[in-house]
Amino acid sequence: MPQRRDLIASAVVVMLLALVPLAGSRYAVDLTTEVLIYVLFALSLNVLIGFTGNISFGHAAYFAIGGYACAILLTTYGWPLLFSLPAAVVLAGIVAGVVGYFCVRLTQIYFAMLTLAFAMLVWGVAFKWKEVTGGDDGLTGIMPPVAAGTYQLIDFTGDCRITTDAWAKEADCPVCAGAPERP
Repeated sequence: MPQRRDLIASAVVVMLLALVPLAGSRYAVDLTTEVLIYVLFALSLNVLIGFTGNISFGHAAYFAIGGYACAILLTTYGWPLLFSLPAAVVLAGIVAGVVGYFCVRLTQIYFAMLTLAFAMLVWGVAFKWKEVTGGDDGLTGIMPPVAAGTYQLIDFTGDCRITTDAWAKEADCPVCAGAPERP
């Protein structure tokens, strides 16, 4: 269970982040959004290296899958951000589950090699499939979200942090089940 002071500090940070779009600076909103994306990336790295002790070279591929899925739904199919963002998260989660089925049985160098192979596969598909992903030019025509998108990202980041903390403290943590004993 988190300490009371940690909960208060987290609530203050979330409230300050929620006020960023009201500051009126587009740069501050863009910077805050980018920082929160990196926070999610760091949380996933913390789960892999910190709790399980495995080194992964491929967890960024899930960010790419989610990013491309969201961008394709926004541009090609005209979905609103409110629906395309959760759909992209679900798709990335499904792919992570399929790949994870094979990866969780491995440790150390074998785990690292399989995750690297998966990352290179995703990179190859994203780079070579120009009709869908835009190839090395990327996707164009993606409009930046309104302030509500920033609020959703702040909430989603907080939810991910709470979930990873709760899993790490559980004895039957699905991520940490195969983790080596640590002193």
